[in-house]
Amino acid sequence: MPIPNPPIFAPRTNRQSGQIMTEYLIVAGVLAAVFFAPMPGADKSLFQLLIDAFRSAWASYSYTISLPW
Repeated sequence: MPIPNPPIFAPRTNRQSGQIMTEYLIVAGVLAAVFFAPMPGADKSLFQLLIDAFRSAWASYSYTISLPW
């Protein structure tokens, strides 16, 4: 008696083919809006506050390494 072949299940990838791109664009857009939009209390964006913090840290660091022993 021959053994019947088991059914082969093909993955259904065609229904969700563009979903990850949509999710990526939504998350990237929200992050960009949060990062570059002006903050209410500071009148600067989060990006500008980060740049100012790096400048302040670099100024302190360069002053420290310029001091004589």
